[in-house]
Amino acid sequence: MNIKDRAIMFTAVFICIEVILVGHLLGYASVINNINPNSDAAQERLIKHEIRNSTVPGPITDRDGIAITYAEQPGDDIKIVFPEPYSLLLGYNNSRQGDAGMLANSRLGKHILTPDSTSCGATVRLTLDNDVQQAAYKAIQGYDACAVVIEAKTGKVITLVTTDPDIVIDYSTVDSIEQSNSKADSYSGSLIANWDVYLATGSDIKAVTACGIVESGWENEIYRDTGSETIGFTIHNAYRGGKGNISMKQAMIHSCNCYFFYYADQLGLVQMKDLYERFGIGEDIELDFMRLRARHNFETSTRTEVACAGFGQGKLEVSIVNIAMFAAAFANDGAMMKPYMIDCVYNNDGEIMHTEPAVYKQSVSAETAEIINDALAATAKSYGFGEGIYAKTGTADIWDGTNRAVLMTHNGDYAVAVCVDETHMAGKQLVPMVKQIYKALDAADARAEAVPAE
Repeated sequence: MNIKDRAIMFTAVFICIEVILVGHLLGYASVINNINPNSDAAQERLIKHEIRNSTVPGPITDRDGIAITYAEQPGDDIKIVFPEPYSLLLGYNNSRQGDAGMLANSRLGKHILTPDSTSCGATVRLTLDNDVQQAAYKAIQGYDACAVVIEAKTGKVITLVTTDPDIVIDYSTVDSIEQSNSKADSYSGSLIANWDVYLATGSDIKAVTACGIVESGWENEIYRDTGSETIGFTIHNAYRGGKGNISMKQAMIHSCNCYFFYYADQLGLVQMKDLYERFGIGEDIELDFMRLRARHNFETSTRTEVACAGFGQGKLEVSIVNIAMFAAAFANDGAMMKPYMIDCVYNNDGEIMHTEPAVYKQSVSAETAEIINDALAATAKSYGFGEGIYAKTGTADIWDGTNRAVLMTHNGDYAVAVCVDETHMAGKQLVPMVKQIYKALDAADARAEAVPAE
């Protein structure tokens, strides 16, 4: 969705213009006509206007307290310290641009403008790590790409960053942001928020399909891979050949379409629907930084389409955040934690709120996750990763003839997922990007361990 056109009514009185601008900061991006000054809505907006003009907006920090945003005086526009890796996530550095990003989130907007006894807004501490966010931005810079890092056992989002080389933004001006937004692809939502793009998953979903195979006790069955399989119509492996007699683990390593096509058909619609929903596909998930809307459409799928879903085609649409959640579940004994980004909110009067980790779903058992991880570890080695990394690539077709390349990984502690859109790259080509992110994570963990305990 593009940013709404803004029409300022020249006949409106000065206070109405001010109210509208405040509305933008807090996510109420609409033009207000014919305000009744005695209405409840008008009174509420006037109160917000007064609060904004009398309150210094509170800062947003990373998990270590490093300031990401700041303001110095009451009524100041919120400025972003590191614009490139954060602006498209948090929103923009001008009060007219608050209708996109997390600054449009009513919770976030409310907290940073809720005054304490010193007329300062609250500090919002995010779960993000600034060093890892910066490293991830550098790793994917130059591509239409997105990187997500989730702490597997808590659901804390350590990194969420996106880039697009075709859109150059001067963050210090309003017009260039609006002009850049007009160039954004229609499917990518507000500007270039790749994490809110929903496409067919590609082969990374084979790890989820494999869970159903393990639960059915078929993981050691031998499948004769001839290079093609027919269920309604004939599909082929990407490598246009057969691997002979293979089990689930070998099929994962070679990313055998035919194997997962066949076994998804054996699982059938009911089991596939149940399995995918246990991984959050087919449900809206309201998070504190976005709403996930992954879809499967199994109810209207044919037998062939259900089978195609087993290897990442068919009627599937997921976000890169969903894919990171898959990996995080495998890293956490099959328990999928609900991702969150607002760690806590506090001011000079004390703590206002704190987010506690919560299990979203027990996607699979710990025993099933262990078997899947064994296959993912072998697959990761085939990509050039060392010990302790578990991985699966994916390639999803885009209607313009390009594709989305995906690399889903975890190391037992963190899930790291990277995608590149509108490319002809394969998922394996994203390995250097992911290695850079793991290097930054290792450095962040070492830094945390070096800090003396209080």
